[in-house]
Amino acid sequence: MTELVRGGNAPLATPRVTVTFSCSAPADLSALLVGQDLRVRSDDDLIFYNAPSGPGVSWSEHAVDLDLTQVPGDVHAVLIALSLTGTSFGSIPPPRFAVADVSFVVDRLDAEQAIVGLEIYRRNGGWKVRAVGQGYAGGLAALVTDYGVNVTEDAAEPAPEPPIGMPQQAHAPSSKQVPYVDRVWMVWEDASRSLASFRATCDHALTLRDEEIAGRMPRGRSDELISAAKKRLDADITHLVAELAVSESEAAPELAPFDSVSWLTWDAKTDLGEGLLLGRLHADESPELRVPLILRMPWRRGVWINRGTSPSDSIGFAWSLATRFLASVPAGFAGLEVIDATGLSGAGWLHGFPPPTVTGLLGGGVAMGHGAGQRLSRLIDLIDLRSIGGDDDELAAGGPPVRLVLIFDVGAALEQYGDQLIRLIDGGPSVGIPVIMVETDTPTDESVRALRIKQASHTLPSSEGTLSDGWVGGDWTLIPDVLPDSGGTKAPVLFSHVLGEHARAIDRG
Repeated sequence: MTELVRGGNAPLATPRVTVTFSCSAPADLSALLVGQDLRVRSDDDLIFYNAPSGPGVSWSEHAVDLDLTQVPGDVHAVLIALSLTGTSFGSIPPPRFAVADVSFVVDRLDAEQAIVGLEIYRRNGGWKVRAVGQGYAGGLAALVTDYGVNVTEDAAEPAPEPPIGMPQQAHAPSSKQVPYVDRVWMVWEDASRSLASFRATCDHALTLRDEEIAGRMPRGRSDELISAAKKRLDADITHLVAELAVSESEAAPELAPFDSVSWLTWDAKTDLGEGLLLGRLHADESPELRVPLILRMPWRRGVWINRGTSPSDSIGFAWSLATRFLASVPAGFAGLEVIDATGLSGAGWLHGFPPPTVTGLLGGGVAMGHGAGQRLSRLIDLIDLRSIGGDDDELAAGGPPVRLVLIFDVGAALEQYGDQLIRLIDGGPSVGIPVIMVETDTPTDESVRALRIKQASHTLPSSEGTLSDGWVGGDWTLIPDVLPDSGGTKAPVLFSHVLGEHARAIDRG
């Protein structure tokens, strides 16, 4: 039998399975049918001793029988829960769940009186099981309330309490029914959990090895655990690599690497794109898997680009993101506002475009020195006007409705315009004024204003750097995808091409 750790997953070979448990104290088993948003469709989706059956789910005192062929199509997962009355899981030996040839011991519990042990979820037309182990100190009522069940005084148990943490990514029934960006995030989530399972098993095996060396247990068990864990990881990664290969063939250019042939056939969009590619993620244990890191459109937060090995790293990454941004919006729909208080970004080449393009799409060109403050003031006035629903034609100077703001040498800009930058990052993205802040020459201090802006932004490395996933907190290495001719003193060729399409759309309009 395969022993899972938190976050680990395994495929289910058959759609008819039985989930069982063992616990040293009297415990109640229950199940929840949840949709893609991890919420029940109605209170009838709670299966427990007072409501022992539902579509595809049958409850008994010590088991839940599942016929996954009968689970409705709008149910994306079945959660298996266990609850205690009058005691907590921390005061008894860890409970164990089992389904098919998989088991999961839920350890590291304390005051929790209810837990989600397993998640049976759809994946590419089949079903998988994931070890969850999420605890609730408030008991079953707290657990089911978190998934949308309306708990009243007559319901199963009283006393709600917030959860200790549940993954927010749901799973769809078939990759063909799921947008590309969602599919990529699903792959990243599964890879993150598989890696977490492998790393946890290795840590446990190293503990056993210490026991083996000390002669307190027979030798060989630690090596067996690591070998089995590596075999499971390799199988998962091989599957995910193949899944990405199929998905990426459908990706739009702004979601593809700059060396992809799809850019050769790029044409101006008529609708807003799904998102834009930032780079590729990989882990040391699975270098063959390169997961696209995608920023969804429209932006809801600002972007902060950390300084790289040299200032040109962050400058090049900024122009790469600006190019992808313009490529992902309808032609004539967006323009740029470039601010460089110190004038060291080398972006003076913007003034080399035709005057109508500079005036209509580029906000008049690069704002430097005193002009930087004036440009910031105009943008903040525009944000304030849009926030109250005012007519912004005069302030927008007849330009496109969406204005992507690039702040170069943000360390220097913070020294002079810190309060304005906070207002820009707080209010801009929600009213069509997304912001990219770029560290270049001036080191950014650890002031309250700088920290405040970073916390409100997506923070990205401009050269190879480390990011943590949002599911298990595992480390991944990001390699940004950057235009090969960006960061210099000339306009990148692809940027010029995309900007030209926007200019022609405005001329035609």
